[in-house]
Amino acid sequence: MKRYLIIIFLCINSLGFSQSPYNKVKYYMGDSTAWSSNIDVMVKLDNYIYIGGYSYSSYLTYRTYLAKLDEFGNKVNDLIIGCDSVIYYPGVGNSMIVDDDSNVVLVGQTFYKQWNGFVVKLNKNLDTLWNKKYTFPDSLINYACDTPRHVFKAIEKTPDGNYIIMGSYFKNCNYTHNNESPYLIKLDKNGNILWRKLYPNLLSSSDIAATSDSGFVFSAVSYGINITKIDSLGSIKWSVTPNNTLKFLSTDIVCTGNTTIAVVPYKYYGTDVYSNKFGLDVTKVNSLTGQIIWNKQYIPMSTVRCPTLHQHIEVEVDANDNIIIAGTGYVLNYDTTAGAYRGFLMKLNSNGDSLWTHYYDWGDFFQRDSQFNDFVITDDGGILAGGFWNPPHLNYKQGAWLVKTDSMGNAPGVFTVGIKENVLVITKHNVNVYPNPATDNFNLRFEQSPKANMQLSIYSTTGTLVKQQQITAFSNEYRVDIRELKSGVYFIRLESDGEVVYSGKFIKQ
Repeated sequence: MKRYLIIIFLCINSLGFSQSPYNKVKYYMGDSTAWSSNIDVMVKLDNYIYIGGYSYSSYLTYRTYLAKLDEFGNKVNDLIIGCDSVIYYPGVGNSMIVDDDSNVVLVGQTFYKQWNGFVVKLNKNLDTLWNKKYTFPDSLINYACDTPRHVFKAIEKTPDGNYIIMGSYFKNCNYTHNNESPYLIKLDKNGNILWRKLYPNLLSSSDIAATSDSGFVFSAVSYGINITKIDSLGSIKWSVTPNNTLKFLSTDIVCTGNTTIAVVPYKYYGTDVYSNKFGLDVTKVNSLTGQIIWNKQYIPMSTVRCPTLHQHIEVEVDANDNIIIAGTGYVLNYDTTAGAYRGFLMKLNSNGDSLWTHYYDWGDFFQRDSQFNDFVITDDGGILAGGFWNPPHLNYKQGAWLVKTDSMGNAPGVFTVGIKENVLVITKHNVNVYPNPATDNFNLRFEQSPKANMQLSIYSTTGTLVKQQQITAFSNEYRVDIRELKSGVYFIRLESDGEVVYSGKFIKQ
């Protein structure tokens, strides 16, 4: 009897975020005809997800809202910040953290006559511990404007348990991104200012990450991406520029061990089919020395763009050092007569080799636009991505969009992305992998027999290629020998003429 009780206990405690994938739109503020909902940022605490976003109605100003969700995306409780006369926006993608005391801290921007930064600190039940607004002091810069602009975009924990915030300010009354520069402020746990620092020789930045030697890195964008390392007091230690290609204004950065991963959309030039469109530029840098380890470019969608002015790229590194990137791109339908914006996920191994890319849809295909703003890696190795979905009818408001995937990015409404003869191809093949788990071999059964030869690749959970073989055309079932593989979880990828036509996983017993 004791043995059974132990098994039941272990099963119950392993359920956190191990449920099946899902794809859903929620209206956390209430009536979908009256209030909008969206997700700008999300963090995981215990077995709950905390989201931050903004909401509006036909008769009230923009407000910031926070919600505590269970693993299925259902609201447990929430909080609204703002009033009828003051606008509150959270930062997108990097504006919320869980601190060392398991409190949730959110930063953003507020507007009443002038733009300022705000910080709110909450316990895990969303009770407010403190809420403060931070104005831009005249002593930092000689403003000649009546309405100076100064906003908070991202927050990170410091090694001493305090907070460092990435903000931006405009150097004069010309409110263009060419006049926008990074601004750092360090706060203690009670929101008191410890120091501020301006970086007038750099342009717009939207994230900051802590390094292993108690410093920080952030990326700034203009004609090229600039990755900058600072010490614990904000003094610059080094800066590197991987290349000088024109970049989008959105960047993201993450540190793991002694390395930094920086991502930014970049623009194509010349006679290439993707001319004047955006791909992704990814750089891996030694966080201690600034040495560039590698710099690679990718085309996850026909172009990396979004339906709003608030494009965000999010990057994280999983437990196996794989790199996961979320963003929004534009796709055409099958006969290229229409297109729409869709959220996408891309997974690379630690060397920058692409493992898979998917984009996601909710509702009728190409009916309306949707966008990913942030994601968290779940306990089962999957991904929970959040953003918004625009409804097809004007009398309905924007909805909060949640997509839960498995470790291969599979979820309802998923489409696989591949490149074939320099043309982006979107495919969706139905393949049954059985038995799964398997011992000596498994079978691949196709709903329709493939019309061309394919290459089967099998990867370990660390992204290492462990087996490869050819699959010939015109048969709907194939047997794959896996006797030489060790027990564990493996990922499958099928390619035809360079196009990824299927990705999945199996367990070797």
